[in-house]
Amino acid sequence: MSAFDRGQASYPAALWQPGKLRSLWDVMIAFRAGRLIEANVKLANIAQFVRTAVEWEVQANFKKDHFRPLIPQLQCIIECCTENELIASAAMAVRVIERLERILAGPELVPISDEIRFFGEDVQNLQMRIWDELTARKAFVLSLAGAKLFESKEPLFGVEVFNAFPSASDDIAEAGKCLALERGTACVMHLQRASEVGLKVLARTLGISNKNDWGSYIREIETALAALAKASRARSPDEIFYAEAVASFDYLKRAYRNPSMHPDRSYSLERAREIYDATCSFMRHLSARISEAIVP
Repeated sequence: MSAFDRGQASYPAALWQPGKLRSLWDVMIAFRAGRLIEANVKLANIAQFVRTAVEWEVQANFKKDHFRPLIPQLQCIIECCTENELIASAAMAVRVIERLERILAGPELVPISDEIRFFGEDVQNLQMRIWDELTARKAFVLSLAGAKLFESKEPLFGVEVFNAFPSASDDIAEAGKCLALERGTACVMHLQRASEVGLKVLARTLGISNKNDWGSYIREIETALAALAKASRARSPDEIFYAEAVASFDYLKRAYRNPSMHPDRSYSLERAREIYDATCSFMRHLSARISEAIVP
């Protein structure tokens, strides 16, 4: 039994779920790649044999033994195609088997006939049908780093941020998935939603009331943080925290470059990564001393 066959026992194609991250091995198992490829190779060989024999009219080369092994191969193709919703290919394979059974019901030495010619054409059409349907089924390939982001079991910005700002967790996770899928603008949109959670908590900590837009938070928080940093002389833990928050916030602001003022703007993958790192740094810094739970 091949590795593909062993894998099929533990990973039936019926469990294939579109939209879920799968390894290349999973895809190969789900589509029974080994058996499907092997069967197609044999079909290609028999199609070539039929074409050559018909072209040269080498009648003596046609024996039933040339065709009998194709029955289980075609049955395998029908099974594989049906399980993976390649319906047109499965239906075509059924018709090829029916024509093949009519050939096998005849004499041991099979004469060149229209049935043989049509059989050769059917095999070629089946191969093209399988090719067309398989190329219509798409799989998105991620880099190793992208796959790690997409299916991370740990909070992407760390446990501290997860615990301090739980309402931002979903957007942080989605930002990672969008970055893994190389969707820069979507990634930034989720990061903006996540950072807004931190901005609101920081604003309340600084005595700033709720604002209607992201830009207003930016302006007032920046002013308050700059004032705190400038007034700091004794360098207490709170003062150090806010001074470092100024630097972290400035980095975040420069990375965004006021995206709230340009809602129709698109972000490249490189810029999305920059904003991802800046947001992560900002949220981690905030989580060291403030959280949603302790700020009214």
